[in-house]
Amino acid sequence: MATRQDLEAAGAFIGAEFANADMADISPLAQKLRIKPGMTVVVAGAAPEGVENAFNPLPEGATMTREDAPDRGMTLWFVQTQADLDAKADAMIPFMEGKMFWLIWPKNAKDDLKRDGLRVWFAKKGVSDLLVAALDANWACMWLKKRPANWKPDTESGFGPKKK
Repeated sequence: MATRQDLEAAGAFIGAEFANADMADISPLAQKLRIKPGMTVVVAGAAPEGVENAFNPLPEGATMTREDAPDRGMTLWFVQTQADLDAKADAMIPFMEGKMFWLIWPKNAKDDLKRDGLRVWFAKKGVSDLLVAALDANWACMWLKKRPANWKPDTESGFGPKKK
């Protein structure tokens, strides 16, 4: 188990907001997804009932809601199938601009919901991943960001800008 000193040292990596926070009072899951003090987190899509409880305790002043929130700082979008992704992705992409956005999918997905396939799928839409992690034993997550219009992805691999 990490000591408070370890967590404080990690604060620079996690974010300045955590550097002065009492890390012992923030859930490991909230730390992993970089939920910051005062942040509004919108839980969207096919999220399991009560999933918000897994993130407690949240940083001071942070809230989670399943309602749309104009002041959202983060979106956690749960998808169960490729069909969920296909149906709603275009509506969700605007929430990736300038805000934190996590795509969360079941680890045991039987269709194209796999890390590398998702990278390629999103690269074709001008979106790239910043981090992929295990949310828990059942769910994987990917931090996504909408790239500027002049960003040309490598749509074959889904990694970074296209090489010349």
